Formats: sequence, C-alpha cells, structure tokens
Amino acid sequence: MHAHRLNVLRGSLCAAGFLLLLSVALPEDAQSAPVTVTAASAQIIGAPTDVQSDAAAQLAVQFDISPADALVRIRATDSVLKFNRSLRATATSGFTGVWVDQAAGGLVHVSSTDSSDLDAAAIVASQLGLDVVSSLVPFSLKQLDDTKSRVIEGQDSIVGKAAEAVAVAIPLDAVRVWVPTDKVKALAQAAEQAGRSDLVFVPSDPVQTTACSNRYNCGSPLRGGLCILVGSPCSGPKPLGCSSGLTAQTADGTRWLLTSGHCGPVTTSTNWVHGSQYLGPLRLGYVSGFVDAARIRIDNTYWLPITQSWLYTTSTTPVAVNGVGTEGDAIIGIPVCHTGWASGNACGVVSETDKFVSYVTPSVTLDHQMESTACGTIGDSGGPAYYPGNMMAIYQNNYKNNYSCGDPLAKSGGSYYFYIAPTLNVTIFG
Repeated sequence: MHAHRLNVLRGSLCAAGFLLLLSVALPEDAQSAPVTVTAASAQIIGAPTDVQSDAAAQLAVQFDISPADALVRIRATDSVLKFNRSLRATATSGFTGVWVDQAAGGLVHVSSTDSSDLDAAAIVASQLGLDVVSSLVPFSLKQLDDTKSRVIEGQDSIVGKAAEAVAVAIPLDAVRVWVPTDKVKALAQAAEQAGRSDLVFVPSDPVQTTACSNRYNCGSPLRGGLCILVGSPCSGPKPLGCSSGLTAQTADGTRWLLTSGHCGPVTTSTNWVHGSQYLGPLRLGYVSGFVDAARIRIDNTYWLPITQSWLYTTSTTPVAVNGVGTEGDAIIGIPVCHTGWASGNACGVVSETDKFVSYVTPSVTLDHQMESTACGTIGDSGGPAYYPGNMMAIYQNNYKNNYSCGDPLAKSGGSYYFYIAPTLNVTIFG
C-alpha cells in the first residue's frame, strides 16, 4: 500500500448532514400506496449548537482530546461529505473509498487501485481545503464487495461457513470477518499461506437483540427518541419499550411513526402508546434481509397535524429534521450519535458502513448495517441516528451492552443502525 499526502490547505469548515436510505423490498401495506422517497440534503434546524456540543464532549473523552478540538472535527464533516460525494460521482471501477482516522487527528484518507482516482482526489481536496492522504491499494470496493458476498454465501475457499459477521473494512483494504475465537488463528494462517490479504479475522462477540427496555411523557410535537410501548404507557425504571423514530406520510395522507421492525408484531387494532396518549397500531414491520424497520399509524388526533419530523435532544426545544440523503454518505470515522429513551444522546464515530450480522435472538441475519462506537442499550431500538446536528439512520441494536450508558458495566461500541428504506413506502417529513 503506497500513501502520499495530497494537500495541506485548511479553510473554514461548516456543519451539514444527511439521513441515509437504502432501497430494499418490503411487503406492501394494503391500506396505503407507495411513495418514492426523494434524496436531498438534510440538516437539523432549531438548536444544532447544543447537539454538537453534547457530541463534542463525548468524542473528546473517546479520543482524549479537548472538547474544542472535537467540535472542530464535527464541523469538518461537511467538507468530508462533499469530498466523498464528488469522488464517487466520477470514480473509476477501481475506486475503494474514503475514511476518517480520528486517532490521527481526524485525517481524511482516500484509496483506489487506479491512480487517476487519486489525481482527481488531489484536485477536489485542494478546492475544499482538506488535508488528505491518498493510498494506492490492491483491492477496489467492487472486489471487496465480491469477497464479502462469497463469505456470506459460505462459498469462500478460506472462510467456508465459519463467518458470524462480515464487513468491508476500507481502512484495511480488506474484508473483516468475525469468527469464533478458537478459529481465528487457524483461519488467519490459512489466509496468509494462500496470499489472501483481502481477509482479516477477528473474534466475534455474542449478538443480542435490544428490542426492549427516560423520556416517558413528552407532548406534541411527536419527537424521535421517546419511549413507546404497545398497549400501555412506559413506566418504571426499565420499561419494555422501544424508541420513537421519524414521522412520515403515505400517498393517501396517513401519518406514520417509524421505529425498528423487531420492536413488535404487525396488528390491526392494538395501539402503541407514549405517555398519556396513544399513537396507533403497527401496520407494517419487517426483520429480514437488509431491513429492520416498522411504521406505526398515527390515529390519535392529539399528535396531528404532522408536517415535520422532530428530535428530542438535550436542548430545551425540539430540533427539526429536514430531508434525506444517501447510503453513500456513510463514511468510516465521521461522528455519529443516536437518541433513544434509554441512553439519551449517545455519540461516537462510524466504525463500519456495510456489515453483515447474524443475530441469535431472534434468529435472523441482516446485511448493510452501519456500526458505530457509540454506547447503546435496551430500549434505544427505533430511535434516530444522526451526525451531530444532522440526520442519518435508525438505531437497531447494540450487541455488547445490556446496561444504561453511564453505568460502570456499560460498554461503548457495537451499536448498529439500519439505513432508512424508501420501500417502507413513506415520505419522511423534513
């Protein structure tokens, strides 16, 4: 791997952001017609400064830097996203990807098997005033995706059927494969002997679904990150509830609340509840393939009209969400937070952008999961994930943690997010 620094200019940086979406097939809800989700820039308005400051405080602890330095890195994300989008729009088939190394001061990296991509990167970096390191690497993103697919299908000659989770690791120019601890050494040796530098083996962690476990009572407008429960309001220190996500509508004008698919079964009449107000029944939910998402129909006029998605954050007023972005905006190393009733606002950085995971309970495999270093716990499922000050995805699971963030036993990392799917057949408010 050959690396060189592209540019050392630094300019003014501002924050902007996105909500990730993924095109996948879901069964139709007979009561509503599909509506195409349009891609646009996304930005939270209202009180982004509070959100960014909260995220900066958490990132400062993770990377042993000052909150001021962490805030600079957060605000630099807009230029990183522009850099990534510009390269992806003109990249050759040999392009690998962009990532951010927070351990090295937030340095931006770009890699490709084709030097012309790196030449183009130098030009874009200069225009944006970014300090970027370029690397000529052996494997393109397409080659790594092909390897990942073979591993998932059990067709890779080295891995066989040993994989429990798989992800393309752009910083390593390899496919990271999680296998039982007692198999790591043998598989690594076999890969080395076969000259397979595209495989990296790590011991797997036990994966548990976090569908259940305080933002118990919050009036209109309906906000993402609140405790919701089917049949009764959340109560007690650890209610068996999920977190509310974004609001949306279908073609017939019906309003919906998004959450995780594993939070509950589809029903025709049993209402979900927040605080003293009911919401409505969960009418479409799916946990398979690429998808862990559901939508709850808003039947209670208390919550209407709904024309905007809102987040519950640490600020005294709700924070408005505007628009959606694309899955391609996910970049390893950029800051990310999620908001849920159990953890509040938990922040970290993106550690994987396209991970395949096999869950034990329930028994299901999901692909295209985004992972972060943020702490998460039971009850956060369904809550929105966002770049500090802007929107991103749906919190899905934390496979390491059954404790509240801040608890001495809590573990950071392992938080998964599902890219919001346009084939939920809704238009997200923003």
